[in-house]
Amino acid sequence: AIAAYQRALDATQEPRERISLKIRLGDMYTMVGDSQALGILNQAIAELDPETQRLELASARAQLARHWHYAAQFTRAIELLDQARPVLEEMGDLHMLTRTLAHYAGAYQQSAAADLGRAVFDAVERHRRDQRLADDLTVLVLSRLAIPIA
Repeated sequence: AIAAYQRALDATQEPRERISLKIRLGDMYTMVGDSQALGILNQAIAELDPETQRLELASARAQLARHWHYAAQFTRAIELLDQARPVLEEMGDLHMLTRTLAHYAGAYQQSAAADLGRAVFDAVERHRRDQRLADDLTVLVLSRLAIPIA
């Protein structure tokens, strides 16, 4: 699909159709985890007119959000989804809105899991640090009391 979209993009001169193809190509690159999605989608967003191409801009932002979601940049993804969702709701693009809401759910879920994971890691590190401190204090006390340490 990527090669077909790229060939179509290379052969297309009409600006609106080129932007549409860039969004689709960016979507395909995102699906396979290729970072080329970032450049293509950002280029499409830069070329879109926010007044006359609101739906296309929302779609491109939603696809870019998906890229950031897969890159574990959940806050960045949610910010883009926040920009895309109201337009998709207003314009009635149910297909893209459904995808966007699914991306929302995943980004929020994984963001919470990442936050929980970081909190657990921090707690474990604090415990290890506290345990090392306790071990050091034990050695110090035992050495002061002239008790042999095994």
